[in-house]
Amino acid sequence: MIRLKGVFNQEQRRHLLKDHDRIGALSFSVLAREKQPLVIDTRPPHEYTIGHLPNAINIPMQRLCRAELADIVRQLGTDFDKMKERGDIPMQRLCRSGLADIVRQLDTDCDKMKERGVYVICRRGNDSQDAVLHLREKFKGLPVCIKDIIGGYQKWSQIVDKDFPIY
Repeated sequence: MIRLKGVFNQEQRRHLLKDHDRIGALSFSVLAREKQPLVIDTRPPHEYTIGHLPNAINIPMQRLCRAELADIVRQLGTDFDKMKERGDIPMQRLCRSGLADIVRQLDTDCDKMKERGVYVICRRGNDSQDAVLHLREKFKGLPVCIKDIIGGYQKWSQIVDKDFPIY
């Protein structure tokens, strides 16, 4: 991962995703009240402990990049068996991925990811963009909306929750 330093040694924002693949902090706060989306926080556990969005699931960036699809799904609480029964997942894809045995064990509501969407947040909005790209590759061919929260917790604290701890 490349970190770009600009004038005054401030980290530059990266633009890896198109505008429609991202959501602003204020828009997300409204959506979160209405839809209860699934949120992945890609920061390290010690940063997650400092503060995080309600119901955010901590999957640090390094683990997310190495994780199998089924592990991510299990953490998000989604049942691939039900998706498979409805035909949302091609069986050959499961067999190719070697996930069929793991998928059988998943045991919660299959519509969570599909209906609520998955939103990814990090400290400043850079790692979350990388995470969206990784997740889209892992979920390729599945009907899952995955978006980045622009500016991460830094923007969240400026726009939505001024008491959110920034470090």
